[in-house]
Amino acid sequence: MTNRALFVDDEPNVLDGIRRMLRPLRESWECEFAPGAREALSLLEVKLFDVVVTDMRMPGMDGAQLLAEICRRWPGVIRIVLSGQSEHEAVVRAVGTSHRYLAKPCDADSLRQTLEQALVLKSLIQNENVRKLVTSLRTVPTLPKVYEQLVAELQSPECSIQRIGSIVSADAGLVARLLQLVNSAYFGLPRRVTSAAQAANLLGLGLLRSLVLAGGVFGQFGADVMKQLNPERVWDRSTRVASLARLLGQHEQCGKDLCEDAFLAGMMQDIGQLVMAHSWPDAYHEVLALAKAGTPLNSAEREAFGADHAEVGAYLLGLWNLPAPVIEAVAFHIRYPATPMRLDVSTLVQAANLLVSAADNDPAANQAVALLAAGPDAERLARWQNLAKTTGAA
Repeated sequence: MTNRALFVDDEPNVLDGIRRMLRPLRESWECEFAPGAREALSLLEVKLFDVVVTDMRMPGMDGAQLLAEICRRWPGVIRIVLSGQSEHEAVVRAVGTSHRYLAKPCDADSLRQTLEQALVLKSLIQNENVRKLVTSLRTVPTLPKVYEQLVAELQSPECSIQRIGSIVSADAGLVARLLQLVNSAYFGLPRRVTSAAQAANLLGLGLLRSLVLAGGVFGQFGADVMKQLNPERVWDRSTRVASLARLLGQHEQCGKDLCEDAFLAGMMQDIGQLVMAHSWPDAYHEVLALAKAGTPLNSAEREAFGADHAEVGAYLLGLWNLPAPVIEAVAFHIRYPATPMRLDVSTLVQAANLLVSAADNDPAANQAVALLAAGPDAERLARWQNLAKTTGAA
């Protein structure tokens, strides 16, 4: 199947430059070029594209309007902004309709890498309907209590960026969305940000107010989802796993970046559950009933949707360009650690999940712990169990 990308810009020189940069990819990508939004829509009506990359400032229909129309009519298309605009208003308009923001001038390696990452994501979820749904998401489901606290704080005359960071850190959707934005080319930071509090500080109160109060970027869980899934309980478990994964990494002297990625992956591990429950509340209610009756949750999800929450979460985070080790750890967090255990982000998150589940008396987890205890990682496992117990992390 041919992979197709569409590039949209009203400047012919820009399109010519992109065409030259992408010549090495001509065997794997079929690229089309449109001088405006109307021409782009005409091409989309006759060809299926995997990726659309557009400038923001164009006459007539601008980039944000074009991406909104693409999201409505072709929800499975990955939508990317390539623009020299850096005003807050442009960013607020783009963030709700785009998955990534690339800055002009964009070098060849960055552009090629973006397209290659799109191929990897495409292979992550085989079910086209699931892929379309996740790709079409424009708002992130947020816990009502957290959303209300955030709005109240932003509207307060004594609003504090420190309190904002603390509130944001209590919700997976908020954390993921803010990290997506702060790590985009719009900010051009020299190193990746993995802390919600740091992201809030870098975004600033003005942009946060625009995003939350007027941008339409965040939405709340409906009452039906809150009743069926209990997102607060999901988030509480993710927080336990995240804290323990980071603690295990610190204990093994894995390095600050790896430990922070493990913490972020632990927090994000079940965001796919939240997305599925928010998008298909009735069907997911049946999935939860099957899980309660003894069917493994991921098996029930696959039966109902053709994908499980780990794949959905990893796909969403991949669209938003979170770190590759975090995406991989989310994709494989439901597996138990393989032996011999490696000290990487995925293993730390898997081990933390296992120990938290065992502490909650999950029979399958207890059996897996017993198997690991009889293998080459017995000594390390015993240290980790003791660490989890003495710190109250599991």
